[in-house]
Amino acid sequence: MVCVPAEVSRFDALMQKGLATARELDARLYLVHVETLSESFRGGAKATLRELLDRALAAHQDAEAVWLRAREPVAALLEFAREAGIGRIVIGRGNTRSRNLFRRPCCAELIDRARNVTVEIVGFDSRG
Repeated sequence: MVCVPAEVSRFDALMQKGLATARELDARLYLVHVETLSESFRGGAKATLRELLDRALAAHQDAEAVWLRAREPVAALLEFAREAGIGRIVIGRGNTRSRNLFRRPCCAELIDRARNVTVEIVGFDSRG
């Protein structure tokens, strides 16, 4: 399972890692995005993300896109992973410059709360 962020500039790196992981495990690839309340105001970004997901699905028939709406993204991701029998989650490390000072990064919270699931973090070049 790949956690797809609203920040589409990192989509390709996550997709590559997700495809490699799915092939390695001979597993179905789920591309999961959790739309939060704050994100629902970004119409243009939402349309761009949906287009990227559609292109990824057209190129990789063994992938499935899942779009969730939730107040707590980590809880939604873990619930979906449990229900779908997912054993590995790939997530990108967020941009530390844009992080809210009062909120933990999603990847750190996911690692802390994940049970019986391996979490892989894809790092990104800080210049990108």
